[in-house]
Amino acid sequence: LEESDIFATLVLVYDSLNDTARRDFVSAMLNAKEVYSKPANGNLLTYALKNGKMDLAGQVIANADNLDVKFAMNEVLSKCPDGSSKGESIERLFATGEIKQEDKPLIENYLSTSHDAVSTKAVILASGLNCGIRINLDLIIDSVLKNAASEHVNRVLTAYCKEKLCDEDVVRILSFAF
Repeated sequence: LEESDIFATLVLVYDSLNDTARRDFVSAMLNAKEVYSKPANGNLLTYALKNGKMDLAGQVIANADNLDVKFAMNEVLSKCPDGSSKGESIERLFATGEIKQEDKPLIENYLSTSHDAVSTKAVILASGLNCGIRINLDLIIDSVLKNAASEHVNRVLTAYCKEKLCDEDVVRILSFAF
């Protein structure tokens, strides 16, 4: 194990034991960008999100090469507080190329159940569309476009229209616009 992997493990162990003094001491020595263990990074991300340590969560996500990206996507979508850092984190995870069309239900579930701001949903949706994940157009319209500012509508529709559209999709988009 590398030094950062050991520190990450110690942070998690001390946290589970409620030993805040030792946890905080070891946390000061941890560089999450140098943790190479995927399980340790996943647990560290869960710990960071649970405890509101968004800087640490950002470091873990920046180390996406050593992270189970699908697990991280689920954690960020479900546990990260709404805000620009959530959208940026999801964009970083999409940029890895590990999120595929078969992960579409995760994104669709987020769009239909989340209470995040429409702007956050638009960023996440556009990122997914730009990576080739085809989201149901009715869901896009209902969960994002109906309440979005024009800049977000433009961003989402630009991403959606990069793929070949069928006549039915064109009609739905035009119906929404007018």
